[in-house]
Amino acid sequence: MKSLKLLPFLFLCLIQSNQIHAASLSYINASNTNTQYGSGMFANLQGLDWLAFGETKDKTRTEIEGGYKNLLSDGWRYATRNETAALLTSISPIQSFFSPSTYYGNGWFRDIFDVSSSAGKYDFFYGSTGECSSSANESCLGAYSILDFFGSPLSEFSNNYGRSGATTMFNFISNDDTAHSSLLVRNSISSVPIPAAVYLFGAPLLGLFGISRHNAQLKNQNN
Repeated sequence: MKSLKLLPFLFLCLIQSNQIHAASLSYINASNTNTQYGSGMFANLQGLDWLAFGETKDKTRTEIEGGYKNLLSDGWRYATRNETAALLTSISPIQSFFSPSTYYGNGWFRDIFDVSSSAGKYDFFYGSTGECSSSANESCLGAYSILDFFGSPLSEFSNNYGRSGATTMFNFISNDDTAHSSLLVRNSISSVPIPAAVYLFGAPLLGLFGISRHNAQLKNQNN
């Protein structure tokens, strides 16, 4: 009987554990992230949450798809070519290191997405499987280039490396030649969702607890 009394407590612990796991990730939330940069310019998050690069730093796409941090099973997925291009063109209207129109947006990206300013060239995997290559072993490849200009970091996105949805480069999903991450997104949520399996598991437990309590009350009344 005592063990049954613990069921609601255990159920709540299971829910809390899921919330802590999800909240521990660093990501750009579409509903509460400041997307403004420069003067009246805004990054286009497209209603999506974007995982910070630090969460997948130096991990290949093979490792991510193999279950690293359970990211894909937790609702994250690779940003498509169009989603990637829409974000990058919103913060980098032209391809240039020195244009004022790209300086603040690229700096916003570097800070918000947790990109190392000393990386020089930072690659990232993106795109759904098959979007950039017919081979399942190859992935769309983006690049964020950083230039040290007299102590001030300047950066750019290249058309062929994610900025343009029309022309793309690709690389093997197992490639780990340079500093790299994965560009992952999910539908934006205002709170951490509880997996349906938790409710399916918890509902019978709570029902069993209710029946046990009812029987105990009847027993006390009969006595």
